[in-house]
Amino acid sequence: MSAMIVELDFSQITSALDFHEAASRVFGFPEFYGNNFHAFVDCLSSLRIPEDELTRQHLGEAEHLELRLINFNHANEELRHDFLEAIGNVNRRYIKLDEAPALHLVPC
Repeated sequence: MSAMIVELDFSQITSALDFHEAASRVFGFPEFYGNNFHAFVDCLSSLRIPEDELTRQHLGEAEHLELRLINFNHANEELRHDFLEAIGNVNRRYIKLDEAPALHLVPC
C-alpha cells in the first residue's frame, strides 16, 4: 500500500479557525469550505473520489495519506480532541464502505 505524505504544523495554530485555515491550505479544500470539523470530515471523506473536487489531494484505492503532525502538542486540548475525533470519523466512513482507512497519523 503506497502513501501520500502531508505535513500539518500546529506550532502557529492557536484556535479552531487557525486550524481550519491551515487544513484548507494543506489539503486544498474548496472556497466554500465551512471552517468546521463537519466540513473537514466531509472533505477528507472524498480523498478517493476526485470528481467531488473537495480536496486537491487524491488517493487511489490502495493508497493512504500519511498525515505528519508537527508540534501537535502545542495545540490546546479541545482542538486536539476535536481533530482526533474528526480523523476517526473519516476513517470510519471508509471502513463502512469496505475500504481501508485513508488517514494514518504520524506525530513528529
